[in-house]
Amino acid sequence: MDSASRGRPVLVSQTGPVKIAENRRGVIQVIRKSMKKAGRTGDPEVDLVKQRKRGALCGTPEEVVAQINERKELGVQRFYLEVVDLETEDMADILTQTLKHM
Repeated sequence: MDSASRGRPVLVSQTGPVKIAENRRGVIQVIRKSMKKAGRTGDPEVDLVKQRKRGALCGTPEEVVAQINERKELGVQRFYLEVVDLETEDMADILTQTLKHM
């Protein structure tokens, strides 16, 4: 990070999808819907784990906050979040309320 050595700060950011629901059942429904939309089949619990491993923020508000905090501890300073399912207003509302209370 050569720019940091010249006195300029380096900003670390993450961009990616977020899938959030009020409870575990809702999270599984969101994952199932995204799997169907992408033409994938299988167990939504397994897909949830795979998406998290790829860096997607997925889960209940508490789980998403924990995932964000883990990344912040690793040095991520900014997040650019993509609400994947724009047809579901609840997801954007839940995300907004969750982030307001962090």
